[in-house]
Amino acid sequence: MRICYSFLPLVFIMSLIACKQDTAVTSRETPQLREEDKPIDLKETPMQDFLFLLGDWEGEFEFVIKMSDLSTQILPAECTIVQDQHKIKMNYKYTAEGREVPDKQEVFHDISRGIFFGGNYNGIEKVERNGENMHILLTRTGTENRKPSDIETTIDYDGKQVKIVKMVKPEGKSEFSFRNSYTLNKKSS
Repeated sequence: MRICYSFLPLVFIMSLIACKQDTAVTSRETPQLREEDKPIDLKETPMQDFLFLLGDWEGEFEFVIKMSDLSTQILPAECTIVQDQHKIKMNYKYTAEGREVPDKQEVFHDISRGIFFGGNYNGIEKVERNGENMHILLTRTGTENRKPSDIETTIDYDGKQVKIVKMVKPEGKSEFSFRNSYTLNKKSS
């Protein structure tokens, strides 16, 4: 037993020394960008269909404010979309009652779960390309207003404008109804 207790401090000290030797950067140095930190090329992945979103956008955010009559409100919106490693980060801002409201979302692919978009995993039902034009249909099941629902998100791009629309069909209903949308135009560089 004594041998074991005297051996443990030695192992601990040796591991500390090994960790210090592995440190490539001191606290005063700027860390170098490692190869694994560089953005990956998404062109040969399921994310390739979302690359047209990269850039700065402006337009409007429309959403249902009253579920009983499906009345909507439209607010000015902006969005900056960048690639971060294997993800696409969407940083929205819209103005409501004189204040800016930020909304951050990520888009990425998980081989076993599908495309993460709009805060949830979605199946890709359809992707259509015609020149610069794109149409993507994402589907999932979830809840909307505490009710089980089928949810569809369409992303349409015509080379200048992107429209992202969320439609919902609560359990027991036969048709989808509008929930919210972004209509955005690419800002000039």
